[in-house]
Amino acid sequence: MYLKNNTAKIFLLLATLSLPQMMAAQFNLQVGYGLSYHLNETYNRALEDFGKQNSWVNTNFKPLTFSHGLYIGLRNRWDWYGLGVSWRAQFLRNDAQGVMGNESYKKEYFHRFHDISVFHEFGNPWMDFGLSLDYTITSVSERHTGLSSKQTLGNSTGIGSHIYFNFYLAAGSFLDIALQPYLAWRWTSTNLNEVAKDLNSGDPLDKLKFHHLGLSLIFCNGNKRSQDID
Repeated sequence: MYLKNNTAKIFLLLATLSLPQMMAAQFNLQVGYGLSYHLNETYNRALEDFGKQNSWVNTNFKPLTFSHGLYIGLRNRWDWYGLGVSWRAQFLRNDAQGVMGNESYKKEYFHRFHDISVFHEFGNPWMDFGLSLDYTITSVSERHTGLSSKQTLGNSTGIGSHIYFNFYLAAGSFLDIALQPYLAWRWTSTNLNEVAKDLNSGDPLDKLKFHHLGLSLIFCNGNKRSQDID
């Protein structure tokens, strides 16, 4: 289980301590979608080497460049300050294809990036600056021709942060839209050595840090920015 470690316990303690302050005002529900650009040459080099080392591969894995997925958050605001919790889930499927023997063969990788966060925001009705403390979960699963179900190769947890800005557009009396550019920074390393073994990579993958840049479009209701302007 993910939560059976000290990192998760510390994160849950921080989230629990934040709840009394959040209960003092109305929750602001946030739902959105995000796109991230990843910065990890070491992992991409391991994917590239797989095609060079396996003669059956005609179309190799693409570099891990973009992932995308959901954003769900709960936030309260007190004038210029906001406090909330959020969950980001991003995904990427990648595959290598070719002919093994006389039959078509495909090997698929499924990447998942989860961030469970406590965040603080400071700003005005049009824009604010945000900073979060994240409990991160990175997992890679594999499936290939002849195997009907996925098998987990790597599963690593850690600590990270998001640094971001929200730019707001009032879309009505019950809806605001936020455009959120962000930097996701990993403070701890991700260990995917089992993936390295599966790829037969010469590079160890035990100290990866999946930093990434991103952009989210977030719809907000509840305690509205448009109401603050009035």
